[in-house]
Amino acid sequence: MPLAWERLYPLPFDRILKEDPKKLGIQKEKRGDGRIVYIYNFLVFMPKYDRNENEPKKRDEGREILVYFLWEPGNLEVPYRIQLGDLN
Repeated sequence: MPLAWERLYPLPFDRILKEDPKKLGIQKEKRGDGRIVYIYNFLVFMPKYDRNENEPKKRDEGREILVYFLWEPGNLEVPYRIQLGDLN
């Protein structure tokens, strides 16, 4: 998940607080067009940041964010993505 995060979001999360907080395990979903997607959830701590001469400086305060990691093995270009909050 950290590699997917770095590719999609400019600021890093601080740490994974809990793996599978929804207690769903790894879900396998078949989409309408036949694609298979595997889904796993995490709870991460995202700190607030200050700017320090164009460099982000992390603060101790922040918030917990529910994150879904989606892996689509049939997609050869970008097989994984991240969705913040609940799934649509």
